[in-house]
Amino acid sequence: MKEMHRVYKEMRKMDLAEEKTTITELTDILDQDIEAIVSMRMNAERKVSKVIAMIDELRRDTPTVQNRVDREAEVMKEPVDPHTALSALNKTLQEAAREHQFEIE
Repeated sequence: MKEMHRVYKEMRKMDLAEEKTTITELTDILDQDIEAIVSMRMNAERKVSKVIAMIDELRRDTPTVQNRVDREAEVMKEPVDPHTALSALNKTLQEAAREHQFEIE
């Protein structure tokens, strides 16, 4: 009976170790996915800002188009600061983690 109990405990330790390894692997994959998504998003932001700036410049240079100030376009021409975006993302992740009782490093 003691032997069965010892074997059960060993099997349980192995199960927990495998579970922790799986969670760690999944966390690593998610981290890589998040990093790729943020990178793509920042790249898209830069491209959109450039296109808006180019369209605004074209509008100013075209004599048949009336010059006017487009405040929304002015704001959108400015690329997003990566540090500000990352801080906001981290804050959102921390809030979600607290809400769902997860621990984030």
